[in-house]
Amino acid sequence: PKTAYYYKDIEGFRLIFTDSNYSLTPEGEFEHNRTGSWGPPSENTGANCLSDKQFAWPRAVLFDGADKGLKCIVLSHAAFAEGFSYSTDSEMVRNLLNEVNGYKKGSVIAAINGHWHANAHEIKDNILYFNINSAKNGCWLPVKEPHYLPEHTSLFIDFDAEGMEQGRRQR
Repeated sequence: PKTAYYYKDIEGFRLIFTDSNYSLTPEGEFEHNRTGSWGPPSENTGANCLSDKQFAWPRAVLFDGADKGLKCIVLSHAAFAEGFSYSTDSEMVRNLLNEVNGYKKGSVIAAINGHWHANAHEIKDNILYFNINSAKNGCWLPVKEPHYLPEHTSLFIDFDAEGMEQGRRQR
């Protein structure tokens, strides 16, 4: 199975890429947002969260990084910051990051996201929460065209369940 979450160790840092594009169906199942969507289906709750299966994964990856003396940076689509939060499980994620830093001080140094369409930052519990404006032209305004057009392509990298690269393609 392919996943959209993985990590990469680079020169003393561990970059942890999460996939905060899940929501809960009315039946209580986690569902990934559809490709090219503006978010989860309207009947779902818990928008922009990690799936329950995925949530166990960063715990192991973060504690392993701390044991190896790596500085961890968590990257996500939706924010985990308190001041500009859009992930419905952001409090749980912040608690996890603080738990790791309680285990080994200074292991988690930042959480970076791009969902909130403005530049913002806050420092809480010695962790930098940094939101990068992710919209073209520096401004996000609703438009009457599809969110992604055919000419909006980018390199897409497939990873397996262990986070190992499986191939690259334009998408």
